[in-house]
Amino acid sequence: MCIRDSAERVPVGVVIPMAAAEVAPGDLVLTNLDRGPARRAWVVPGGDASAPSARLLDDDLESGPVADLAPLASGAFRLIGGDHDLGAWVASSLDDALVPGMIVARAGDALLLRGFGGALRTDSVANVRATSRALPAPGEAVLAPYLGRYLPAQVTGADASTGQVTVALRFQGDRVRSTHGVGTLLTP
Repeated sequence: MCIRDSAERVPVGVVIPMAAAEVAPGDLVLTNLDRGPARRAWVVPGGDASAPSARLLDDDLESGPVADLAPLASGAFRLIGGDHDLGAWVASSLDDALVPGMIVARAGDALLLRGFGGALRTDSVANVRATSRALPAPGEAVLAPYLGRYLPAQVTGADASTGQVTVALRFQGDRVRSTHGVGTLLTP
């Protein structure tokens, strides 16, 4: 979160430092634009390695992709290159469900995760399952986050220019189409 003109108090675990990094098209990064939660972005052609062009992937865990094009200022983003990097999505078990969470802090093996509705919870690296940062192919079977839990789904479309993946899944007996950013899906 970037706090500019007001004195807000936030838990230190949800303040994610950005750092200078060099990235290439197809990389996932964590950034923040103006005020608001950290957002993941898909680096697209344009800009340069230290100040790239990117498509924003999500506002929040429950609101899904936004795909706005944004130039990222040098030092205002961090690469999500590893399974347990800050900004990476993981899945963990909670009340007999597999639930999504974004890593917002890490101390050794302990992770602080921001989940559905912004709820914070902790887990360990050993207890979470990493999502895939690769763009899946249409027809591929995946697990997709939907209303705070992972459900079986099938990829119906994947767009390398935006980092968006469209899936079909069943929710309470109804067939639903859902769009997600790269880095949120699991392989079954």
